[in-house]
Amino acid sequence: MSPVFKTAVVVVMAAVLSGCATPARISGMVASYDSVEAPADAYLRDSIRVGQVTGGKETNPMWTSQVDAVSFRAALERSLEQAGLFNNSDLADHYLNAQLVELDQPLFGTSLTVKATVRYELIHAPTERVVYEQMIERAHTAKFSDAFIGVERLKLANEGAVRVNIETLIADLYEITPSHTNPKGNL
Repeated sequence: MSPVFKTAVVVVMAAVLSGCATPARISGMVASYDSVEAPADAYLRDSIRVGQVTGGKETNPMWTSQVDAVSFRAALERSLEQAGLFNNSDLADHYLNAQLVELDQPLFGTSLTVKATVRYELIHAPTERVVYEQMIERAHTAKFSDAFIGVERLKLANEGAVRVNIETLIADLYEITPSHTNPKGNL
């Protein structure tokens, strides 16, 4: 067998085993909350609309899976809706801005851990007062047993990192009370 043929076989096998990178799926990034799990007295129940969502990157099929701002926004809205916090009206009492600051990804490995860093800002619409501002960093690991192909494992790690990040946000939002909105307590 000629060296050129051997090289071609290796390149073809690497392409088959690695696959093409695909973007993170929205369904994989949605936080696993049920609105019935939301505290009955949650102050923010049905009162948050999503404002600006920025950051993220488009996926280059020849490189690595990424999370784009449009998909992140959709996952955030679905997560808030399932958690009983979402209100898709311009008249919602609060709006949430989110910036996907970083998706820290490994280059290779059998287990791939991705860390998602997101800056959130919740604003009380009538007063324009920031009632919650937090930079949340959360990581998720996709194991070799989750997906044989590396690019698929990376996509699963991306989705998981964003999902646990949003879950942390929702837990924080459940803790917000009217006093966060107005220190005097008179809304």
